[in-house]
Amino acid sequence: MEDEEYFWYAGMLTYWGEAKGKRYMESLARQDIHWQSEHGVLMDLMSAGEYPIGVVVYPDRIEQMKAKGQPVDWVTTSDPILVNMAPIGIAAKAPNPNAAKLFMNYAISKEGQTILQKSNRISARLDISPIVPNMDPKKLRLVPLDPAIATKPKPIQDYRATFGLK
Repeated sequence: MEDEEYFWYAGMLTYWGEAKGKRYMESLARQDIHWQSEHGVLMDLMSAGEYPIGVVVYPDRIEQMKAKGQPVDWVTTSDPILVNMAPIGIAAKAPNPNAAKLFMNYAISKEGQTILQKSNRISARLDISPIVPNMDPKKLRLVPLDPAIATKPKPIQDYRATFGLK
């Protein structure tokens, strides 16, 4: 498990409620967790057989690994499957705000999101085919994570305390 899963931790407590979420995290903390500091390394070690399971993985990365023949998969029946938001915005004092608006409109357009999907990234647009059929958002219990979690010290402190991390 990565040693900085603050988003996931806070998202699970929000989704399940504080009491159930804390019980789950405390039970998980009693397992023999092997900590890594980066998802890519964790998934590579898992595919090499170093670890039997990864608690938090990125399905798009797992699908890329599967396409290369690596023996990995992800669970599509998890409830919930937490997803990171990737907001896009324009700086308040952008030197060329109209050009920025055009780029932003293109980036979220069907054409722009198709380019994103072709580079094995997941689009939030429902009119863009998923990378693989089992990533169809209509078939998954997706719950967006609050991007403000990264600015709040409490989830970080609670996560580190729950899992005994310094």
